Amino acid sequence: MRRIGAAAVAGLLAIGCGGEAGDLMAIEVSGGGKARGGDVDIVIASDGRASCNDGPREPIPSDMLIEARELERELGDLAEEGTTFG
Repeated sequence: MRRIGAAAVAGLLAIGCGGEAGDLMAIEVSGGGKARGGDVDIVIASDGRASCNDGPREPIPSDMLIEARELERELGDLAEEGTTFG
């Protein structure tokens, strides 16, 4: 019984170490045309970093991360449905 418990704890520790943070949201903006810089893809991760157009993830201010988390909760149903605004 102790071996099973130790294996479970080791598994949970392995999950929590070294993995990438999950994404809170991904926003795709299109239709801006070349004059406006073209399409933009923004990804905000739960670890407080964000990337634009597959660029490197950069830290964002904590107030922006809090707002992103609030938006994730508020818009969860729309995101699951794959809603598109046009």
